[in-house]
Amino acid sequence: MLAKSAINFLDNATSNIHLKIFGEKPGLNTFLFHACLEKDADFERNLIYPQERLTVSRFKNFIDYFLHNGYEFIDPTKISSTQLNPNRKYGLITFDDGYYNQFNILPVLEEYKIPAVFYVPTDYLDNGKNSGQTPCISTEKRLVEVMKLFYRR
Repeated sequence: MLAKSAINFLDNATSNIHLKIFGEKPGLNTFLFHACLEKDADFERNLIYPQERLTVSRFKNFIDYFLHNGYEFIDPTKISSTQLNPNRKYGLITFDDGYYNQFNILPVLEEYKIPAVFYVPTDYLDNGKNSGQTPCISTEKRLVEVMKLFYRR
């Protein structure tokens, strides 16, 4: 545990030094998330793996940081050499595995009017099988809710 803490500390320190010296370069960054709990106290309930410590407030901080640093969040339809300016900074947010707690993120995405891609496990839709330990959002009713939210833009 001590070695992991030391590595995390060094990684954070060297990343910050690198950013201060070289800044952030233009281009497209893709950010992959899995699960999002409402608050830190929810981690005590062991709802997700410990390394996935994303909460709604941490996600908002993430969004604020990148917006403050000049990023524009885009959807995948904008990814082509003719639609992206090579001198700008872009972000593409994705959520993997269709976990039910990804619904916690939707109000933040709506508030900031930021698109995101949700990858839904089709085996659950087809056969009702969930390969992970966390319940999926990919029931027809929930999937329709997500689609309505993003298609009304």
